[in-house]
Amino acid sequence: MSLDGGNLLGCYTELEIAAGIPALVDGRDRGYLNDEDESIGTFDAELTNTVKQLTHPYDLDKRAVLSQEIAELNSSADTKSVTIRRLVADNLDYAIFRFGKKEEIPDRHLNLAKDQNIIQSMIKGLLSKSLNIDLTTEIVDEVDSFVRRLQRNEELETPYLRTSEIQRYVHEKAKLALGVGGHKALNRAHMRVLLSLSRAHLSIGDLERPLTSIIEDESVELKSNSSVPNNYFGHLFNKSILQAQLEDQYPGAKKTINGEYKKKWNVRFMKPFSYYCDEQTRSKIERILAVEEGTDLFTLKESCINIYSRRM
Repeated sequence: MSLDGGNLLGCYTELEIAAGIPALVDGRDRGYLNDEDESIGTFDAELTNTVKQLTHPYDLDKRAVLSQEIAELNSSADTKSVTIRRLVADNLDYAIFRFGKKEEIPDRHLNLAKDQNIIQSMIKGLLSKSLNIDLTTEIVDEVDSFVRRLQRNEELETPYLRTSEIQRYVHEKAKLALGVGGHKALNRAHMRVLLSLSRAHLSIGDLERPLTSIIEDESVELKSNSSVPNNYFGHLFNKSILQAQLEDQYPGAKKTINGEYKKKWNVRFMKPFSYYCDEQTRSKIERILAVEEGTDLFTLKESCINIYSRRM
């Protein structure tokens, strides 16, 4: 094989080419220590700084981020919930992965949980394919409006309760189309994936929302209610925990989507999405929740920052 001219790349595998080996060999890669780029002294200084960052007991970047986010907060409840939201957000990809494993959702479907239109698309698919409902403009607009209302969540309901509303909506459409018992015509596998992805999608949306909701240029203020903290995520997080605790105390069995009866079957569905985070994140959340409410705000903020940024 000739090594001349344009045939030079024939010496390398595709992986070596992708890694930039040819450029290194013929001198076209400037490299980390190219004299025209930076001096060895500068490189050593940056390396030393990186080592210090990695060996520090706290992640300094995380400390800076959270410190800024909670600086203006004036309540313990808001400080805790913002810290927990940051922990879950940092671990979101793993939580979605673990959710998929527990729900037995194929990866190709699980990746759609972040899609803004996934719920509408799956509902329309069920109506069309399982119930032979003609997707007129009126039906499409109705489905879109229904889902947007759930995403805005002005009623401050948990993802579990909104997912239950989706199930009732589809069952009602089946009844109107096919009569009593029409829901039995629904594709069971499709329905199960719809409900699971809806719960994940709504949970992710709740996590990413600020104190006011902005959807398609509509700003929706939280309802005025003295019992609701001025923190959307914190309210739903606490509400989900309470619902799961109450369900856990229910002595009877509940009917599953497969028609079986199981005790406490709904409990894990009611828990906040943090339930699916990794063990380290869940441990940190428990420690934040355990910080006594009577702690002065400055000390509580320092505790939250330390827990959040601590390397484990």
